[in-house]
This record gives sequence, C-alpha cells and structure tokens, in this order.
Amino acid sequence: MGRGALLALVALTSCIAPAQTIGAVGYDDVVTETADPGTTGTEMSTSSGASSDASSSTAAEVCLPACVETQPCHESLCIDGECLIAYRDERCGAGEVCGPLGCVRQPLNCSSDSVLLCEDFEMDGFAPEWAGGSVGRTSADAHTGMFAGEVSLAPEERQQLNFDIDPPVAEGTLAVRSFVWVPAAPMVQEWIIFHELSGRMDVGTERYSLDLKSMYGLQYVALPGSMSGPPNPSAIPPETWACVELRIQISDTAGNIEIRVNDVVVDSNDMPIDTLPVDGFANVNVGGLASTAESDPYTFLFDDLVIATEPIGCATDPGVAPATGSTPVQFGG
Repeated sequence: MGRGALLALVALTSCIAPAQTIGAVGYDDVVTETADPGTTGTEMSTSSGASSDASSSTAAEVCLPACVETQPCHESLCIDGECLIAYRDERCGAGEVCGPLGCVRQPLNCSSDSVLLCEDFEMDGFAPEWAGGSVGRTSADAHTGMFAGEVSLAPEERQQLNFDIDPPVAEGTLAVRSFVWVPAAPMVQEWIIFHELSGRMDVGTERYSLDLKSMYGLQYVALPGSMSGPPNPSAIPPETWACVELRIQISDTAGNIEIRVNDVVVDSNDMPIDTLPVDGFANVNVGGLASTAESDPYTFLFDDLVIATEPIGCATDPGVAPATGSTPVQFGG
C-alpha cells in the first residue's frame, strides 16, 4: 500500500492537535518503530510490501507536536510528518473492536457462535430450535418486520415457548433479550413471568426468572430462597417497544443477575449469589405465566428475541429489517 492510501482517514477529533489524525490504518501496511532488546537504539520495521527507502525516510521524520494516543487500543504512527492512529483490535477484550472512542463491544448476530437462538416471528412456524410450547403471533404491531409474538393471559394461565440447551450451560454468561410492548391498561395486579431459566430438573427449584410486577416494574427472582431484587416501578414504559435483557453471570458462589432496559441496568443483586443449577442451565421458557391475583386478561407483545452465552445488548439484530411501505397499527389502539 502506498503512502497516499495510508492517509485515508476515518475521523477527526478536536481534542487532538491538528497535525494528528484519527484513522483506521492497517497495522501491517504502515511503517512502525520497534524496540530491539539487543540494541541500544530504535530500529525501523516495515511490512513485506514496504521498501527500505520508506523505512529510512520515515526514520528521519519528526511529528510536531508529538503524537498522542488517547485510548489504550490506539497506536500512533508518524508518516510524512503527520500523526496517524492505528486501531489495534488485539488490544481489546473478547467480542470488542477498537474505534475512535476506544474498545467497544461488537454487536452479535444470529450466526455468532455464542447465539443459541434467534426469533423474529417472521416464520409461520416460528424458529425450528424451539422444543415446544405455544404463543400467539400478530401483525397488529412489530418491533421489526411484519410480525411479533403475542401473549394473552388469564389468571394462572401459561403461554410460553420452550427452549432446551444441550449441553447445559454451567459457566460464563447466559442472557435472554427481547423487545417488549405492554399496554397502559389493565396493569398487572401482582406479577407475570416473562422469562424463566432453569436446570434439567424442572421441579420448581433452582429457577431464575424475569418478572413484570405491578406498575410496570421489572424484578428478577431466584429460587430456592425466593431471593429477588426490588421492583422498579418505572423500568419499562407502557405502549412503546422497550429492549429488555436478563443477564446471568453463572457461579455457585459469585453469581450475578442483571436486568437491563434499553441497555441501562435497572436492577442487579448487591451481594454475590448462587446462580448455578446443579446440572447447569438447560431450559429457557419465554412468554408469560400469570399469577392467581390477575383479575383481568393481560395481553402483551414481544419481538426480536435472542438467547446467547454472552451479553447481548439492544444493537443485536436477529436479521430482520424494519418493515417499509406500511404503517403499523398500535396493539390495543
């Protein structure tokens, strides 16, 4: 690559001197300085495509003011008297890439190895990975595409899709994310379970759930022991699509449960807890389960659901582009 191509820049930052430019410069295509432990000076190293003339020329160059690296994953390079910044992804953590603001998490997609299931409700028979269960499907409104899942619950009624994890997940992270639409009325009287995660022994113990509480609050519940976080009455806004994620860090002594709404943490445990079922996480139920106190039928929508073994976030796209050329009708309107 010639030097003219190296000056293709991605972004400028006002906090850096004008002589310094932020650019996505390929590290293998530029001339860099490397310190040889066997010498007292600094030798110049080039890629296979760079010439020795380029090396000697760059060795004599000085950038004034001096190059400044504003992020740990940035590497400054002085080329033709101008400071360039190379983005070094290898300096970031797993699943992260380097950019102008430093290391940022790269959104998952349905082909990622850590993604166990994606459901956008666009297929007539739902995603083939489901083991069973049943929910409705509606075109009245959707977060993306033309269809969403629909759950209508009477007291003590269950409408859920069931997913089996084989082999079970016994370490790391397990997360479930969906976009949820809840009505303004009627409100939940006691609770409705959105997501349930459990081990292979589905007997009501060692279960972890995300519950919708009265006044639109969200709360995690961990069994046995009925450990739960305080409900947040303003966690999920009614009559709009909200990104809701239940994220579990798995450990028998230092586990953590986190609820995120639109990528903001709204609830988590204060002290480490046991989040490891005896045989690992093997079942995920998604949909709704109503308490005995619900006096009115309750209907809500959910869409673009992802189950993964790493944090998901709201940017993860299950592969469906937003519908165009149509005006969705708000459910319940």
